[in-house]
Amino acid sequence: MDKVIHHKVKLHCSQQKSFEMFTKNDNLQKWLAENADVEPYVGGKYELFWDVNNKKINSTLGCKITAIEHNNLLCFEWKGAAQFAGFMNTVDPLTHVTVIFIPDSNDESTQIHLIHTGWRSDENWESARRWFDSAWENALDYFLVLSFSRLNEVNIRKVFTICSILMLFIVYLKSGCI
Repeated sequence: MDKVIHHKVKLHCSQQKSFEMFTKNDNLQKWLAENADVEPYVGGKYELFWDVNNKKINSTLGCKITAIEHNNLLCFEWKGAAQFAGFMNTVDPLTHVTVIFIPDSNDESTQIHLIHTGWRSDENWESARRWFDSAWENALDYFLVLSFSRLNEVNIRKVFTICSILMLFIVYLKSGCI
């Protein structure tokens, strides 16, 4: 369990707003999940859902907040996506996410460090770790766009989705798959 995912991003919003984007259900639904049920206290739920019609698949159902210091620190358990659920969602302990919020004294921005730990050492786990490394990077990139923009979040999500599809298309073209 020595592999760690660590992403950092400078968001163009206050420390409080950055923290609330991880702890308020309506904010999480703007950038990370289709539905959220988060109770921002130690032992509270940290449940995010990407398939609202089947909340047992592609969700963090049952995950809890393990540490919280308002506006500064948030730690929570994390489960795997459907393709990794067979091994990620049955281990004890689950993988763990720590988010640190550091205000920039020069402006109204916040440096966020997201650290995802608990990765085991076999091929399946390494595949899951690489997938989540990319997933967190994409999610935080989207969050960064939101922190810059005053556009409607729905329009930004559409633009981000279109850009992601175009990038995949280009990768397939270059690889000769199309």
